[in-house]
Amino acid sequence: MITFDIQHDLGGATAVEALIAQTLSMNVSASAKAAKQTLATMERYKKAALRVTAAHARKAILEIFAENRYGWKKHQEYSNWFGTQGPVNITGLLAANKPKKTTTAKGKARKKGYSKTGYIKPPKDIPLGGRLVKSTRYKITDDNMVVGVLNSQQDKVKKKMEEFQDGGTFYLRDPESSRNYMAALGVYVKRSTVLNSEPRNLYDRFANEGNIAQDYKTVFLGMLLDGKRAGYK
Repeated sequence: MITFDIQHDLGGATAVEALIAQTLSMNVSASAKAAKQTLATMERYKKAALRVTAAHARKAILEIFAENRYGWKKHQEYSNWFGTQGPVNITGLLAANKPKKTTTAKGKARKKGYSKTGYIKPPKDIPLGGRLVKSTRYKITDDNMVVGVLNSQQDKVKKKMEEFQDGGTFYLRDPESSRNYMAALGVYVKRSTVLNSEPRNLYDRFANEGNIAQDYKTVFLGMLLDGKRAGYK
């Protein structure tokens, strides 16, 4: 009697290739088990590739902010700050010298001496986007990813991102108080002043560059060739 068992040569095969080869087994039970493992492994690789691609996209967006790669207009400078001290970045000046809070979060008056007083601090170096840079996050689900300011974040952050991208005309909150505050810092604003901001296209422009799909493909194929890249042996 002659017997013959099919032997799959798995030398040098990747984890996925080895599983696929096992699905060709004549043993129906073993074949079904290998098929199930193959699907589970591919699903893990897919989510891992999405996570890596999302992290790459977030990093690229942070670089766009830091390098002003899209050529957005920089923060305006006030040319006559205290006359002889040269121009000053207004955004950085206001960030470094926030107005004193006279009440607590519950509306109660603060104790005397709670807020610091004294000299005017030099402007901070504020990148374009300000806190939006740190608010750039990502989230993945089974089949997609989202990068940017997420729907789950605070409304004020989402509104700030909309204003940053859409631009428009913004009026001073409590104009008289704002004018007095800025005048105390040496920035004199006329009563009729409004703040104009040009649109700064970010997400749509970044998505239309077409690199996200290719990045995901490269990462996913790399994980198929080497499962360790996805954190799996």
